[in-house]
Amino acid sequence: MIEARDVHFSYGPGPPVLKGVDLKVERGTIMGIVGPNGCGKSTLLGCLGGVRRPDRGRVLLDGKDVRHMRRRDLSRIVSTLPQDASYGFDYTVEEIVSMGRYPHMNWLEMSGGVHKGVVRRALSGVGALQFSGRAFSELSGGEKQKVNLARILAQETDYALLDEPTRDLDLKSSLDLLDLIKRENMERGLTFIVVMHDLMLALRTFKEIAMMKAGRIKAIGGADSVLTPGWIKDTFGVDVEVDHHNGVLRILG
Repeated sequence: MIEARDVHFSYGPGPPVLKGVDLKVERGTIMGIVGPNGCGKSTLLGCLGGVRRPDRGRVLLDGKDVRHMRRRDLSRIVSTLPQDASYGFDYTVEEIVSMGRYPHMNWLEMSGGVHKGVVRRALSGVGALQFSGRAFSELSGGEKQKVNLARILAQETDYALLDEPTRDLDLKSSLDLLDLIKRENMERGLTFIVVMHDLMLALRTFKEIAMMKAGRIKAIGGADSVLTPGWIKDTFGVDVEVDHHNGVLRILG
């Protein structure tokens, strides 16, 4: 599992962003993290992935303190997709997905090529094989996120941390991407921790949800116990009714 124990984090001298977060995510789970803007969701994801180091507390990955793990070793177990994945150069789709193989390759393999079979399977799995030779910049938003997810799959980790993967996508593209995540979870047992602001999509996708507010986790558990009118009102200040059977959330008033 990935476990956060009493995690605190601040950016410089400012007020703390995370204030004693405790979280356990078992292998094989799709865990959604929801909450208002600025509540610390992305910062928590960065701490879980070893990108950010807590000021206090620990993050454990299968019982090992992330702080004591080599970056290469960590990258073989955990993959991370930030909100705005930029690459600094106009790579092709295949080149970007190939980047996911770097933690598994030695110097000779890096200079001599990449693991083509894994890359092709990842591209095929997300339905992007047909544009593998195109420049990433030429793709639509939905196509880019498919490619980003293919890079995560090509990395062949046990855990994937995704920060707002449906941001800027239309509804159809968002649903397609979330269906891909659910399929990879079911078929490969890949554990996903996904930050998301859209409660309707969260209701449709996640069986386990952590709801955050002001740097703390306010509620955690099954979607039926967390995405409730009471918790949503307390956290977001909005009156809603929730139909868990049909996966529908309605704003009242």
